[in-house]
Amino acid sequence: MDPATQGQVFKPAKSNLYLGIFIGVLLTPVFGLGLIIILASLLYYFNTKVVATDTSIILHKGWLIKSVTEIPYTKINNVSVTKGARATHGSLVISTGNDSSKMLLGSFEGVQELHRIIQSHLAGHTKAASPESEQTESYLEELERLAMLKERGHLTEAEYAAEKRRLLR
Repeated sequence: MDPATQGQVFKPAKSNLYLGIFIGVLLTPVFGLGLIIILASLLYYFNTKVVATDTSIILHKGWLIKSVTEIPYTKINNVSVTKGARATHGSLVISTGNDSSKMLLGSFEGVQELHRIIQSHLAGHTKAASPESEQTESYLEELERLAMLKERGHLTEAEYAAEKRRLLR
């Protein structure tokens, strides 16, 4: 993993992938349109991620034409979340500069956690500022959360090990 993008990784909601595959299967008899929709859904799911680093939010998109958008926390004015069909999914709107400069992140897994991370940076709170006992408890919770993400396949073994080393430093 590139050191500049090390951080917590958020992937698109699997429900979007499943919906694209379902619609693709329904439309396959129509000029092969369904196969294109299935392929597009798969490419989007496996080539899109949001990474929350210590200094910024990084959005990776694209398969043929790769796009990386980095938004430093210092440039974010406001962040809001809309809940999706499931409590862990939803969309995130990040406002930078004036109101006309907004970025909508579609339905992502763990959007509430991403929202919390951004809010804590906006409020100027960091783990270093928290009391020792809270810090120890938050490390344990973070390790449990990382283990769960690895178990679900959202983190590779290398990403998990890197995050674990970062936490235990």
